[in-house]
Amino acid sequence: MKNFNFLKNQNYIYLNSLLFTCINLLSIPFSEESFTSAQLFYLVFAIFGYYLLLNSALCFIASMAAAVSRERVGEVVKIILLSSFNIILLLDLKIYYLYHTHIDSMVLNFIFGGAASYIFPHSASIVLYAIAAIFLITAFQIVASYLSKKIPLGPVKWITLFSITVIASTNLTYSYASFRQNTNITSLSQYIPWPLEIRANKLLKKMGLTPGETRAKDLHAVNANFHYPRKALDCRKREKPLNVLMLLVDTTRYDVFNSELMPNVTEFSKQSTVFKNHYSTGNTTRFGLFGLMYGLPANYWFKAFDTHQGSIFIHQLKEQNYQFFIYGSAPLSSPEFDKTAFVEVKDKISPVRGDDEITGELIKSLTSVDRSRPFFGFYFLDAPHHPEVPEGWKRSYFPYTTPVNYFTLTNNTDRLPYFNQYKESIRYTDSLFGEVIRVLKEQQLLENTIVLITSDHGEEFNESNNNHWGHNNSFSDYQARVPFILYWPGRKPSVIEAFSSHADWTPTLMQEALLCQNQASDYSSGLNLFQLHQKGHQFLSIGNWNNGAVITRDGLRYVYSKKSAGIHVYDRYYRRLEQEPKVPEDVVNFVMRNNTLLNDGP
Repeated sequence: MKNFNFLKNQNYIYLNSLLFTCINLLSIPFSEESFTSAQLFYLVFAIFGYYLLLNSALCFIASMAAAVSRERVGEVVKIILLSSFNIILLLDLKIYYLYHTHIDSMVLNFIFGGAASYIFPHSASIVLYAIAAIFLITAFQIVASYLSKKIPLGPVKWITLFSITVIASTNLTYSYASFRQNTNITSLSQYIPWPLEIRANKLLKKMGLTPGETRAKDLHAVNANFHYPRKALDCRKREKPLNVLMLLVDTTRYDVFNSELMPNVTEFSKQSTVFKNHYSTGNTTRFGLFGLMYGLPANYWFKAFDTHQGSIFIHQLKEQNYQFFIYGSAPLSSPEFDKTAFVEVKDKISPVRGDDEITGELIKSLTSVDRSRPFFGFYFLDAPHHPEVPEGWKRSYFPYTTPVNYFTLTNNTDRLPYFNQYKESIRYTDSLFGEVIRVLKEQQLLENTIVLITSDHGEEFNESNNNHWGHNNSFSDYQARVPFILYWPGRKPSVIEAFSSHADWTPTLMQEALLCQNQASDYSSGLNLFQLHQKGHQFLSIGNWNNGAVITRDGLRYVYSKKSAGIHVYDRYYRRLEQEPKVPEDVVNFVMRNNTLLNDGP
């Protein structure tokens, strides 16, 4: 390795670090956030120092390859390593730009769990973009390697000293900010893929420094115990049990529930209870349906999954000898509902088929059901998730675009074609709901069948001009608020404005249908929907993989993260408040109370 020396690659390291820093900065939503000069100064140098360290490590690996082989081998290894990292970085920053999350356990779960097509939509243009990106990145690395040998940046010792200073100072700044709970600094790590986040709390305490308040830091963490239910259930069997039918559709936000887009559901709602101010417990399927099926905040998902703990009301339905019909046009193994909510009845989960086919299967089940036993039906349509309609569908909205290519969306993209395609998919699912409702009437099943129509979460189309498309990237009303229509035999139709949540469904079903005498708090953070006072909840909980939020009646979102300390405040359209109010003690207590809800066992 005569000429391939690690220190002599400093020019190459700097060129790549500058490139990566520029790309990283371009992915930051500066239009959504307001940064102080000090924050911008720290952020630029923290990002640059981060890539200096990573690129140095990659070039060091290449120098080791040259040491045991030849100089040319080291050059090839260097270009391959830096090109590969550059490709992964571009992919990560595009995902962050779209979904406000880096490649992490959630993204990997999507990719390898059957949902890769949502993150990486299949189209010829995407393939061409990928090929072009790989070619350009590789070409850049070859040119940069050549130029780095021709353009001296300065004496090695001064460049090395500057590099060490940048890396050390930014990491020490983060460590001290974390110790002092200075969220103005620690919150900036979200803009760096896989940040180091070095902490030195014990050392700083030994040095006699005083730590900041830590209370807000742990809001995302559920207590280690998971007693579900917290107390033994005391449930009675009805003399005439009620059937339960959950009619769900993916990705359906509150404002598409109207007579134009959902005429069949709207007509059915006239004999039902409509909850107008209803929120999901998550902005993704996993956490929205988890709250609905368990009556718990989203962050309990991880405990339920780790322990394979099923839904308490599914368990009780099984105890009371219910029949089960479970249909989904997307896999109920991704998310892993076969290992969580339906773990006790996973043999009843039907194979995945299209929306049309599972509608036919459900209708067949309803017309041939054993009337001597009650039944539970779960029916989950998927069309709005990747907005689509069957071939030959008579369209009403133009222009439209299909398929939706999320990788091409920007803050300047015209939302109308995408929203029109979405509206068509809503009309289509409403037609399928209409078929099911017709059969329920014809079979006279409405006399003793509870029917719930709702969604797991909503969908956003950049209505607030903050580049939020789809879901899982904000807790705005567009992504969090959903229709909730509940038909209950014997109850008069009504419209309820009370602030309600998906977490309320489980205690409602347990108390009203399964005659469980326990207080709702024995197994749920929700309340009986029919016992809500006029305004409903004071606060609601919503979450996803990395973030949680408290939604207030006046529309504020107090958002906290398990990746950084502190709480930020947004309005109902997920615009961060310039002058953030002090976090009320009630909000902190609400989250902490939810997190310890299942602490004490029987």
